[in-house]
Amino acid sequence: MPRTRAPDYKVAADGLIEIGLVTRPHGITGEVRVQVPREYVTALLSVRRVYLRLADQPLPRSCKVEARRPHQDVILYKLEGIATRNDAEALRGAIMLVRAKDLPALEPGRYYPHELIGLRVVTTDGAPLGEIHEVLVTGANDVYVVKERPDSKETLLPAIAEVVRSVDLLNGVVTVTVPDGL
Repeated sequence: MPRTRAPDYKVAADGLIEIGLVTRPHGITGEVRVQVPREYVTALLSVRRVYLRLADQPLPRSCKVEARRPHQDVILYKLEGIATRNDAEALRGAIMLVRAKDLPALEPGRYYPHELIGLRVVTTDGAPLGEIHEVLVTGANDVYVVKERPDSKETLLPAIAEVVRSVDLLNGVVTVTVPDGL
């Protein structure tokens, strides 16, 4: 099932990151189906609190996660206070957010897309290439979409050791060796 809305991987000032979309109820006990990017599925199985942004509410609603499980291409969530199919139906179309700090740490050298979006990209000799605007998750390896400006031509860089030489989250810089032909 295609996403009807892409997540906004930027971490907001309140520490929340958009991570999913409530698509519909599942069953009659209040479970909801939430579409999430596959690179976050494992991490979200350990998160104990989510936030839902509903179209008619200015602030996200905090929800304790009672249970969650992967199912086909979604995660099924049972949230505290959502007990019936009608309760779950009222959440259809809500944007699911989590606190970035609640996501489990990844092994060294691995990064969540929200950590990479917006980082400056420079070559090993210091030449600027632009910023990471998107992380494409492919079967073999991720691909970083780098642009000088939002409306400029993009450069696609495979996220492999031969290309990505270092990622400095503290200073917001990714150093790369551009492969011949790019």
